Amino acid sequence: TEFTVGQGLSGKLGALRNAPGVKQANRAFGAGGDVLRREWNDAELLAEMSHTGKTAQELLKDGTAARIASIGNKMTGWTEKRFAGEWGDLLTFAPRWLESRLETLAQGAIGTAKGVTPLTRGVGATVEQRMAAQSLQKLVGWSTLATVGINEAMGNETDFRPLVDGRWNPNFMRIRFNGRDYSLLGTYDSLARLMVGVGVA
Repeated sequence: TEFTVGQGLSGKLGALRNAPGVKQANRAFGAGGDVLRREWNDAELLAEMSHTGKTAQELLKDGTAARIASIGNKMTGWTEKRFAGEWGDLLTFAPRWLESRLETLAQGAIGTAKGVTPLTRGVGATVEQRMAAQSLQKLVGWSTLATVGINEAMGNETDFRPLVDGRWNPNFMRIRFNGRDYSLLGTYDSLARLMVGVGVA
């Protein structure tokens, strides 16, 4: 993956890939993503078979299985494209990861606009739009529940205001622990902050 420690290094530095702990960490990260992709893809393939009445072989032949695999990759951080091409390699830590987040966000937004929910398929939504929308909605839902629950347990209130005085609210959906703020929304929190910042600028 893009996050393989030692990737692209040669000579003595390249040997870092096989250093104690590093090799195991790289393998664990890759295996974790593989398992998640497999589970998502299997679940969506079964859903498509149930909805369309087609067999797995028919979905493989008509390209649906390949599209499921493609959006599954994007939802777990890998895409064929790189953000900003060669410039992305220079300016960002992991351009494919960033591109995958942006593509998933775009597909999810379109799917949500077409009425996709965790329980409905929407109207006219593609398999990519449906999978992205449902995964993002579940992420936001579970993150919200967990954030509120943890804050309540620690006697803190959860701030649900994304904007304050026209600017991004740094306390939005944060868990305050041991003097630091944490967000369970991960990369999407950073992307939202970036988009708001660009809009304000």
